[in-house]
Amino acid sequence: MSEARFREAVRRVGLADNGIVARMAASLTWEIALVVNPEWEARAPDRDFLGKVLGSNPNYTGWPIWLDSRTFSEERSRPVVHGGAWEAIIASTVEDWSAHLDYMRLDPRGRFYLRRALQDDQAPLKVVPGTALDPLVVIIRVAEAIAVGIAITNALIGGEGEPRQLGFAFRWTGLANRILKTWANPSVLMIGEPRAHDNEVSTYVELPSDTPVNAIAPAVQTATRDLFALFDGEVIPPHVIEDWSSRLTERRLM
Repeated sequence: MSEARFREAVRRVGLADNGIVARMAASLTWEIALVVNPEWEARAPDRDFLGKVLGSNPNYTGWPIWLDSRTFSEERSRPVVHGGAWEAIIASTVEDWSAHLDYMRLDPRGRFYLRRALQDDQAPLKVVPGTALDPLVVIIRVAEAIAVGIAITNALIGGEGEPRQLGFAFRWTGLANRILKTWANPSVLMIGEPRAHDNEVSTYVELPSDTPVNAIAPAVQTATRDLFALFDGEVIPPHVIEDWSSRLTERRLM
């Protein structure tokens, strides 16, 4: 359903015939779906809800998960209400490291979705598009999604509400024939070039909303285990996942 909404949003903002957007939409793609349990029943998709969601984002990276595009210069990038939820499609069509294609949907009941064209195919000066997936970037981004999801949920709960259970579903598509390669972190070497032979994988992890961000590494490992195993059975050691998750939440990525 969210894929159909993404296609509808592309048409709505006039990007359906943009060749660069079409290429990014067909490239290596990552999807996140977060469901908060129990959901909220009486919330409306008003500005108060949107402000709490976007204003609670810790902004761990320069292009954060569920980023705040309310003040973007291009009107088409700003959130609008469609079908009872806030939606935004953010497309930067400069063909280099700054190329982006994000679609997000923020439902006040407690359902959040993000579809993103991954940077492994958007940085041709650093890596040949269609050939690689950086496992360290995967760890960072999954850790970010979980940490941001916790922050958003706690902002909506407020100071006196009971913790809720968070269910994160992840899907990667466009994986076939890629190798795991630390192209964005060339100082970290991998042994061999494990290759994917299937095109997509989905994973799922749950944790409570009161989980400290310095304790999310086990959830990151669960959420990425089947993805890395797709690459000739690769296993990323827990201490590596712990290290890179901590670098994110402690803002030590640089």
